[in-house]
Amino acid sequence: MQGWIKLYRSTQGNEFYFSERFTKAQAWIDLLLLANHKPATIFLRGVEVHLGKGDLAYSQISLAKRWKWNERTVNKFLTMLEKRQMIQSRKSNITTVISIINYTLYQSSTEQSTVQNTEQSTSRIQTDKNDKNEENVFVEQLISYLKENNIHFDEGNLRGRITKALNTYEENIIRYAVNDAVESWKKNGNEGNFVAYLFTILEHNYQEAEP
Repeated sequence: MQGWIKLYRSTQGNEFYFSERFTKAQAWIDLLLLANHKPATIFLRGVEVHLGKGDLAYSQISLAKRWKWNERTVNKFLTMLEKRQMIQSRKSNITTVISIINYTLYQSSTEQSTVQNTEQSTSRIQTDKNDKNEENVFVEQLISYLKENNIHFDEGNLRGRITKALNTYEENIIRYAVNDAVESWKKNGNEGNFVAYLFTILEHNYQEAEP
């Protein structure tokens, strides 16, 4: 079967997405959704990590928790994908950077169509609505994650600042920063303004790559 569909990253916020142990197909789709759609630079534990288009930085431990697998199963799955030339991976003591091979093929349409101006306007309005809905789902997903980790924060403040940050950062970059902030916040037993702490980490340790 040929052709493609647009699968929003906010699909990960659906109530069914993490409800059960992942299959191999679900894990593969998850990797595609987690991959950056443009280059970025992040800092993990103070170490600079460069990510290209189609790259994601997730340790096997993180993927195991995400997919409800054990680490051995994750390792076998990633090894299988490498043998099938679907991914390349490079490990360090900080994380594993996974590169989706031929990532552009999953993002580009090979079909072109001509539409009337009125149709284009309608499409633009619908796209704007979809983008807004996707943004709202992403914010709700982050809020749920923080609550699950017993992080106390000003929900209204977080909503506003995350929404604004989405104009500058990719969702994946914000997600990395949130994971980093939660991990260090819980480890250090910090108290105070978590939202301010999160954005200090985001603004100082994470940045988009230069074009």
